Amino acid sequence: MSHSHHWAIAFAVVFLFCFTQKAQAGFITFDNENDFLSAAGPVLVESFESFSSIAGQSQVRSSLSTTNFEINHFGGSNFFVADEPLFGGFATDGIHYLEEVSTGSPNTFHFHSFQEPITAFGLFITDFGDFGNQSVPLEMTINDSTTLFIANPGDPDGSIRYFGVIATGGEIITDVKLTNADALALDEVSISAGVPEPSGILMFFFALVLGTVRFSRLRLG
Repeated sequence: MSHSHHWAIAFAVVFLFCFTQKAQAGFITFDNENDFLSAAGPVLVESFESFSSIAGQSQVRSSLSTTNFEINHFGGSNFFVADEPLFGGFATDGIHYLEEVSTGSPNTFHFHSFQEPITAFGLFITDFGDFGNQSVPLEMTINDSTTLFIANPGDPDGSIRYFGVIATGGEIITDVKLTNADALALDEVSISAGVPEPSGILMFFFALVLGTVRFSRLRLG
């Protein structure tokens, strides 16, 4: 097979990859942390380890100020910082995480006031889908304009999933809302370390191209 055919196959794989990563309205979403981090480049991670908790939970709160962003919560019954597994939620890094208290009505984590403009946002979500209103999906809204579907209820107790989003085409992320009607838990909130050069996601795709070409050569060698 000629080199041109190798590259044609490679670019076809990249084209399909873009669609399997669910490019939507200027944003690409990821359900795998490693893929997200490879495409996002340098990130800042908040694991809530600096926040104190007492006897499994700190005081229930409606807001939290971190080094790089603010969190507000509205609807439901707010949230607390936990330091041990509770109700199916757990930490994915260290021992601390955010545990939501829900009454079954839609409730929202609102991430905003980022210290620097960002183009990437990701986090771990545990224990979604086994409690509360089973008709309300888990969704993320970016900049109050683009809503991204994450999952429908129905996951087992203690489930874990990752969700990340990267802005494309010059988009900047200034506001993120995570909405559900369960009592989920969050940890390892990752944001891009400032606005990166556009090479990050391109290098991710380029590495995929090279890998595909090398694999084709090995098979045909």
